Amino acid sequence: MRFGVVFPDEAAIRAAVLDSNRELLEDLLERHSSTAELSLKASYDEEAVLAELVATSPRLARMRERYRERASMERGMALGEVTAAHLAARRDHDAERIIGTLEPLAVEIRVGEVGLEGGVVSLALLVERDRVEQVEEWLESLSRDLSPPIHFKLVGPLPPYSFVDVPLAVAA
Repeated sequence: MRFGVVFPDEAAIRAAVLDSNRELLEDLLERHSSTAELSLKASYDEEAVLAELVATSPRLARMRERYRERASMERGMALGEVTAAHLAARRDHDAERIIGTLEPLAVEIRVGEVGLEGGVVSLALLVERDRVEQVEEWLESLSRDLSPPIHFKLVGPLPPYSFVDVPLAVAA
């Protein structure tokens, strides 16, 4: 069960959770007896990714140079929009690559909101416990292959909270 669920006593827990969901709970316990959750957040070094975008996009490089020569609100807005579009395309491409790399190792993947500045992707990975080290190794290899590198923050193994949803018979 997710954090933050509060019941007044044991009888309320039995009535709301255990009695009405016994079969589901038994299935979940069996399903997750060998799994763990890994939380992965990937992010860019903003300066490195922007430098690479400018180096690989002549249009963006020209717009930046024109803005530096004669700054104006219109040029600044246009430069910001084009830069944001390039960053979004790059982020989408890299997120797909990260997910595609990890899919063979994961039982299930849930994509979350990217909340960090420079964030690429936020994932909850359900993996077999004996594959946790393999996920770490694949991420190290992927990090070396990406240019500019993406910084990975992997937390876990954790209980599979993101992959369990138990309905409650009463509002908690």
